[in-house]
Amino acid sequence: MTSSVTAPHGTGIELTVCGPPQLDSFVVSEYLGGYTPQIKIRRALQMGRRCPELALEAYQIAYNELVQNTLDVETAKIVAKFIQDLDSSFIRDTAWEDDARRTSHDEQENLRVQIDAWGFSDKATASYLKARDYCTSLQDQADMSAKAAYTGASIMRWAQVSNYANKALSTSKTPNDEANADMGEGKWSDVARNVGLLNYESANTSQVVTPMDIALYGTLAGLASLSRDEIKDMLINNTQFRKFLEHLPVCLELLQLFYRSQYTSALAKLDQTMSLARIDMVLALQVDKLLSKIRVNILVLYTQPFASTRLESMAKALRFGTASELERELASLISSGRIKARIDLVNGFLISYKVEPRDLALQKVEKMYKTFSDQSELLLARVMFLEEETANTPKSSRR
Repeated sequence: MTSSVTAPHGTGIELTVCGPPQLDSFVVSEYLGGYTPQIKIRRALQMGRRCPELALEAYQIAYNELVQNTLDVETAKIVAKFIQDLDSSFIRDTAWEDDARRTSHDEQENLRVQIDAWGFSDKATASYLKARDYCTSLQDQADMSAKAAYTGASIMRWAQVSNYANKALSTSKTPNDEANADMGEGKWSDVARNVGLLNYESANTSQVVTPMDIALYGTLAGLASLSRDEIKDMLINNTQFRKFLEHLPVCLELLQLFYRSQYTSALAKLDQTMSLARIDMVLALQVDKLLSKIRVNILVLYTQPFASTRLESMAKALRFGTASELERELASLISSGRIKARIDLVNGFLISYKVEPRDLALQKVEKMYKTFSDQSELLLARVMFLEEETANTPKSSRR
């Protein structure tokens, strides 16, 4: 169950508050364990704001990560205040705050010294390019190219900047980066196809998304945009994607139920999966839109095998509150052309349009006639142009 409220702690942001994920043995520390420190902090704070039941544990993880891996005293103080609101016995680590301030000041002084020592940019560029030749991974090559581009910018050599910036982008661009970006933009079909291209070993080194995230994103995007056969070929039978699904078994179960057309059980399993999506940093704002797309895809696929379907049975199978709700959804899909059928309100049936073989043959003949007619008109126009050109050409030039 979810509700929309203003975020706590004076942020002024409208958030959807939700319960904890409805998954067996969900552990916050394990869920956040695969991320780099900065991403872990952001996801922990997101979880704390969206899920009151997990807020204390999430904020404590964020605070510990700030203390252990950053010098961000101000953010740590804010998170400590969040924790104290929930647990009055919590005490801030003031000794760390003092030490972090001193360390931060020293690092700023060192940075000033480095800036003053700048000037050997040509040697720096040569060193980066030499180091790039010895890199053993694509990510290292991208890092060296980015540093060469940055050095070029410092001496205003824009051709060098453009060259090595493009190399850095082309080297580091991977399907999991594209899938992550497409998920945030709501490009479900692109997400499903990108995760199908992922290699488990290389994608498992990402600093932004974990294998669990990839399993979640690929599953939900596939349900929203793919047919049953595409789900089988691109996701279920994909040996690389199956390795991601091992990190989130509920997604594999959901895909299998969907492929077998067991939609009632699939929708129940979908509720569990969406409870995890509601606390995800990328999906949180897309949940309602994504869920709507999945239900529409299920409606379309549900009607395909049947010549007629009883609306009451269909509403029960797809967990609609009433048949009238289903009728409104079907009417919208029929008007948009997604479903080729009509609604018989008197008898309570959805009746699919039966395509006669003679109609298909007639459509094919009409298409062939139109193609032949267009090509003939183009050919006649070309002949007329050639005749006109010949008539206007002087006889002397023809020889």
